[in-house]
Amino acid sequence: MNWFKKLTGFCEAGYDETRARLEVEGERLRSKVNGASIDAR
Repeated sequence: MNWFKKLTGFCEAGYDETRARLEVEGERLRSKVNGASIDAR
């Protein structure tokens, strides 16, 4: 398993598909798949 999948819960794909599975909440980037978030500053 690569670092991206460990963090987000899914394998990175094309731009639109990957972007649809992520969202920004304030200064955090959150995965819609597993709910994990990281500081995006």
